[in-house]
Amino acid sequence: MDIGMAASRKGVAKHRQGPCGRIRAPPGAQKVRQKSHLPLASGFWPGVCRRARVLRSRAGHGYSRRVLGCQEHTYTNRPASQIRGGGMIAISVLFALAGLFAVGAVIAQEYERKRKPIERGQVPPRLEPGRLPSVVELSNHGAHLLAEVDRKRQASEEAIRKHKAILEELTVEEAKIRSGIEGESRLDDFLRRCFDDGWTIIAGYRAHEGEIDRILVGPNGVFAFEVKNLGGIIHCDGDRWWRDKTDRYGNVVERDIPIADNGGRSPSRQLNDAADALQRLLRKNGYDVAVVRVIVFAHPGATFGNIKDLSVDFLTHAPGMDVEKVLSRGTPLSHDRARRIATTIRRHHEWFGRKERQSSGGNQALSQAFSPSL
Repeated sequence: MDIGMAASRKGVAKHRQGPCGRIRAPPGAQKVRQKSHLPLASGFWPGVCRRARVLRSRAGHGYSRRVLGCQEHTYTNRPASQIRGGGMIAISVLFALAGLFAVGAVIAQEYERKRKPIERGQVPPRLEPGRLPSVVELSNHGAHLLAEVDRKRQASEEAIRKHKAILEELTVEEAKIRSGIEGESRLDDFLRRCFDDGWTIIAGYRAHEGEIDRILVGPNGVFAFEVKNLGGIIHCDGDRWWRDKTDRYGNVVERDIPIADNGGRSPSRQLNDAADALQRLLRKNGYDVAVVRVIVFAHPGATFGNIKDLSVDFLTHAPGMDVEKVLSRGTPLSHDRARRIATTIRRHHEWFGRKERQSSGGNQALSQAFSPSL
């Protein structure tokens, strides 16, 4: 046994020295050039790498080793895979120990953070339930203030909703008024192109029974026009008017939309009520003249559908009006008679305006007189 071990040591010693002091491998041994399998460990912990290689060399019964920086030459009779496996186990153990140390340091730091405020008196110690102080709440001022703010917010939101509804209604009303003004302007342009200075165009005549958009007075008689600037397909059955709304391609998108003013009167009723009152006024002043009633749809997208029992004289478009046919229904007037009729209509309109202003002023004075003083 001693003789064999001595011979083995001699063999190791024989092959330990080589030319130029290099390590020589014994016959049958494989040379493994080993590098670290963990670049992070090799870069930061070279001592760990060298120690792992020493352990790996001993575990593999290596014959010799030589450490050069982070590399070494080891001659062993064991396979290289077993050598790498043993080194990785050692490195894994070291990393596990380092992780446990880090976790312990974090736990200790958290404990110190919670303990220091109590030692300094910043956090009072807990008392027993029976020794807690009694609380007498005289008022909850903060809660009352929050409730008052919430009440004011709800009132403001309600006022805002009401004002928004009013604004929306005003916007719709404004759109209707602007549309009516646009339609009346189209009729004015058409009438100016068709008639000369022997005719008088009266715009916006008002009386108790309503308003007439345009009155035309001239040699062929007196003509009253009701203007509607609505598109779509127009239908009429006596004094009931409605329309089918269409898109720009002519497709019907909504049906049976009533055509009426704010008082619920159809276009024929609006025109007939005011024209009848005007005709009575002229007869009262000595002018036995018939007032011809014409309803004009000035919108370029308006077409006529089912028209039955028309209660006015004419229904037409502004650009496509048959002027000769309309004039043929009037009462011929002399130039002087036509001028005096136009003057009578203008004066009656001014008289009605003054009366209306006085009535509104009296109502306002009465409301101020009986209103409570603030």
